[in-house]
Amino acid sequence: MCLQPNSFCQRCQRAKIKLLLMILFLITLAFHENFKSSNEKNHSKKNLVTCEQIIRLNTFSKLSSDVESRQIFYIETSYKKSLRGRQCCVIESAVLNSELKPKVLMTANYINLTENSNFCQLVMSYYPHSLEFYTMDTLEILKGTPLEGIERRLTIRNTEHHAVHLSDALRQALVYKYGGFYLDFDVMTLRSLKTLRNFYGIDQFYAGSINFTTSKKPDNCALPEGSQLVNKWLNNGHFHFDAKSRFVWQLMQHLNNTYEMFKGARMAFGPPRVYSVAKQFLNVTHLHNVNSKDLSILPSYAFEAAYDKTSLYFWSGRDRDDSYWEELLRCSYGIHIINSWTKKLVVTGNPKRELYAYLGPKNCPISFSDLNNF
Repeated sequence: MCLQPNSFCQRCQRAKIKLLLMILFLITLAFHENFKSSNEKNHSKKNLVTCEQIIRLNTFSKLSSDVESRQIFYIETSYKKSLRGRQCCVIESAVLNSELKPKVLMTANYINLTENSNFCQLVMSYYPHSLEFYTMDTLEILKGTPLEGIERRLTIRNTEHHAVHLSDALRQALVYKYGGFYLDFDVMTLRSLKTLRNFYGIDQFYAGSINFTTSKKPDNCALPEGSQLVNKWLNNGHFHFDAKSRFVWQLMQHLNNTYEMFKGARMAFGPPRVYSVAKQFLNVTHLHNVNSKDLSILPSYAFEAAYDKTSLYFWSGRDRDDSYWEELLRCSYGIHIINSWTKKLVVTGNPKRELYAYLGPKNCPISFSDLNNF
């Protein structure tokens, strides 16, 4: 029984009713959100990438780019629809270690996940949040650069090394236009690349500095100032430049002007040409250790710890302990395990005799999980 005046009791009852309605509303809302979330999870599960499908690719454009110069380009120019196991390992190592977002540009307009389990696992694990795939309009990429029209010359001549030459041309145009890193599909990334800028790496060591037997390097990993470089090549499989780089523009002009002379050579656009232009750009007769805002030259061990001894040092005939591998790679941002020299060497999973087996579980665990396709 209400002992207060009637008007007061009525107000109390109305307040109680409002409170009850509010509670019912909140319960209904919570149920609805839970149901929606559950449906979204189920819907997401139904739409997960599977290994029984193909994925159509968007065309790469300026709008596809991250912050200028903070990206890595990989280029596939043979119209393949998937990547091999070791290529997947390289991409995964960049995802995990580079602190940058890799972009894989394909000449094919879709990727096929049915062809290779390592590739499917790579895509399912990292695409698109940490890894991007695009198809590319090669004419558009080369447009507005000194290499515009080079693809037509390559196609008409049907050169033996068409895919290599096209890749060599595209990597320069891409980095010039958009800025960033270019890495070959056989360069495994071992640590952050964010501190590197406007560089090429020498293919060989400077005089007297490296003993292959001990893999000894400078304690601070830095070349002595003015160290003369031994080889006549700069490796174009790993480099970085800011967009609109003067050096890259000059290099593209040289490549265009000399193509007819070297078109029959696999490295018509490759390391010898880069070395020649670097000397012109720096106005030197012998290439020395250089560290400038426009062009720096890194020692070979920054990316090539054992350039011409790949099979001997990366596939050893005797056991190596961890300290051997650690010293070999102590000064390395990445490791160029040159595919043309090692593609027939089998990876069995023995970390004491195979560098891939030592690095794989740490740097590309998903891609390394199926050695049958590695």
